[in-house]
Amino acid sequence: MAQAINRAPADEFPRIYAAKDDVMAGTSQERFAWMVDILIQGILFRGRPQ
Repeated sequence: MAQAINRAPADEFPRIYAAKDDVMAGTSQERFAWMVDILIQGILFRGRPQ
């Protein structure tokens, strides 16, 4: 995953490119906890499909 994030071209994935240092920061446990938190926030924000 780290390779994919680091190889993401800025012109195709500007948000990923801009956040890549933050996304890859911390220990593997911290990144996992962050990923779970982001996933849950996204689900709560989006809601159930209609």
